[in-house]
Amino acid sequence: MDALEATYATLRSHVLARHFAVGRYFPAYHFGNGHVLGEFAACRLPRAGTVRIGCAQDGCVPRTWRRRRNAEPEMVPHYATAAALRALREPRQSIERWRVWRRDRTNALLMSGMRIAGLAVEHRLGSGDAAAAMERWLDTTETLFKFRHSSGPMQGYVVRWDAATSDRWEAEVDRAGVEAPVLPCEFLLDPDPRRDKARPFLNCTAARDSRYAAALRVQDGQDRWRRWEPSMDEYVGLVVAYLSIFDALADDLPATGPRRSRAERIIAKVKVQTGRVARYLQAHAYVMVRPCGGVTIRGAGETNPCMAYAFSRAFERILGQAFPVTATFDDAMRIAGLSDCLSRSADLPDPAQAIASLRDGQIWQRLVGLFGADPLAELAAVLPDANGSFRRAARLRSRDACFDVLAADAETAGEQFALCSLLCDYARVDPAGAWTRFMAAPQKGAHDYKVVAGLIAISTGDELLRDSYMAYFRGAMRTPAVGLTRDPEALAGGSQREMALPTAIALHLRRSGTPTQASLRRDLARDLGAMTALLADRFASQPLVVEDADGIGYAATEPEGQCCAAGDTAAPSILFEYADKVGSWHGYMAAVALAWWHAKLMRGASPWRDIVEPSADSVAKWPEPKLPAAVAGVAAAERIILPPSVLARAGRPARDVAVLAAAMPAKPDDDQLPSAEPQASRIVGFRQGPHLGPRRSEVTVTVDVPPPRADTAYLEHHELVATVANLDAFKADVPAPIVDGSRVTLTITLYGAADPPRFRFAHANGELVCAWLPRQSLR
Repeated sequence: MDALEATYATLRSHVLARHFAVGRYFPAYHFGNGHVLGEFAACRLPRAGTVRIGCAQDGCVPRTWRRRRNAEPEMVPHYATAAALRALREPRQSIERWRVWRRDRTNALLMSGMRIAGLAVEHRLGSGDAAAAMERWLDTTETLFKFRHSSGPMQGYVVRWDAATSDRWEAEVDRAGVEAPVLPCEFLLDPDPRRDKARPFLNCTAARDSRYAAALRVQDGQDRWRRWEPSMDEYVGLVVAYLSIFDALADDLPATGPRRSRAERIIAKVKVQTGRVARYLQAHAYVMVRPCGGVTIRGAGETNPCMAYAFSRAFERILGQAFPVTATFDDAMRIAGLSDCLSRSADLPDPAQAIASLRDGQIWQRLVGLFGADPLAELAAVLPDANGSFRRAARLRSRDACFDVLAADAETAGEQFALCSLLCDYARVDPAGAWTRFMAAPQKGAHDYKVVAGLIAISTGDELLRDSYMAYFRGAMRTPAVGLTRDPEALAGGSQREMALPTAIALHLRRSGTPTQASLRRDLARDLGAMTALLADRFASQPLVVEDADGIGYAATEPEGQCCAAGDTAAPSILFEYADKVGSWHGYMAAVALAWWHAKLMRGASPWRDIVEPSADSVAKWPEPKLPAAVAGVAAAERIILPPSVLARAGRPARDVAVLAAAMPAKPDDDQLPSAEPQASRIVGFRQGPHLGPRRSEVTVTVDVPPPRADTAYLEHHELVATVANLDAFKADVPAPIVDGSRVTLTITLYGAADPPRFRFAHANGELVCAWLPRQSLR
């Protein structure tokens, strides 16, 4: 086994064990971005007794008791920095690597697209567990289509993660140290009594939900309640993953027996999910419309419509039809319920005013990048109603308030959607042209889409995709990678190119059928060799890169970066373990797998001699992804949280535990959660308050809450939250609850209610109480 294969095999076993199969409380067969290492609780936990871990508590470097002669025992950290962690001897380093505070799944589906591309190659090489891993990923993805049982194209709306794969839960730690999840911190309870028992959580946060509005007032509502909404990143990752699985398993269809049956079963799952995605994107013109109205928090995707051509080729490969876009931008806005908001103004500007408006600001720079020095003339030559498109775009620029998007984008939301509207019109008329313009544009942050979309070109053999990708590669990715000689803790800049290189080589071979130019092969062999040497030399036993907080953008002054200090006077410290994300989205493993995929075609060329395709016998000897026995043995005592199913099987094992074994359960859908039912609360009082003036009144509800839930933080977010059915008729002030022991009181003041409002009070046990205010009480 050569150095490249040995390093890949070791890295693979760690990635599949720690970054694929295991979630905090439940199995999670998705690849995340990485792990924040540490303990998800207060540092100085009592040794016995039930402890509540709240949503707002951050992680910390774990501590242990150290006895001091003639003095009180003290708590000391296991480690404080990445260097200190790497210096730990085994098994302590493995134990600390498995002690995860939070799994970052921000772009889990985009990350999975690259990982699945690698697994597809491994399956072709003879891996015994690659197909099983891909099928478990498909089964997990199936549970993320939360509206799959509805009718219409919203079946294809996917979330990044759900309650079961979230690490953010309010939890309880019992006297034995066992941590049990109680309520999710990122998903609101469903207040509808007809649904809450079957599906207790809302997987689409309504913009007019008073709980969301209350959270926005303290500036955490978007990130907390909507961070898991999709963007185009997720759909790019899904399509690449589906195509990779389809191609790999299609090779097994000529077989007979179990192998053919497995291929048919997995391909059937791919087709079902791909069909949902295709219909969703087709019906909404590639705008990220939400089932509960509005667009997703990252919905200002701007260039999303440009992906239609590449995606249609992938859909045609898998499903036999291309699913061209049939909807307009206006259709998407109507479905999102934004048409009224967008039309509230004076008449549309005339064509001259619209053109003048579009010739300044960020939108003009983006248009020039896509269409050249005179972009409006280029668009006018193609669009059937160019003046109408320009007038609408000019109007959208002043409509920031209509789009409830990420706070960082809020001030430019109208401008971003204005660009999206123009590209929707253009892509419907000329999808191939929109794709070509997108690939040629110097768009910052679009490399992820372009590099991954190159895989679609390999699979489909489409000449336009191939030529546009090669033009992009020659212009943007031809220079050697940066940072390969630096400390691997800070590797940066090279990994996008490492993914782009083998993709470019494969596309060149598709075109000519002859060995590609020696310089590309030489570059790839050199770069992968350099990365292999660094990983093998510095991380022989633990090849995953770990960085300190400063290296991953977690400032100690930011709420998410604050955590327990290594000592009482030391600065906060957190560490981040990358899931093969060496400096960027595209890491080492996918590049190596793609290089192997085409190694046979390149044999005989001396620059390629260092990259040798593994044999089936060699692949069979790769280390299996496992939970170390040392970790399982101390997990309960040292507060390392692992899925109960793993610990139940492991106990205190003498051997490592295979995490992809057949007995490992599937990831549950979130309608099976929570596993620990909270105790019921009782409403003990409901009254209408005094008349406070014309069209103004109060209602008060009082609840008796059993301990240990009678605490302000818990009640403020979960126990007493009013949802009002007809907010258009009046305004309401909903202050924080007043807590007195186990009794909680919430008083709501109403203004200008012409019709009797209906209140719905959601409780942790799913119960619901409704009350109507008589009309006369509001006079």
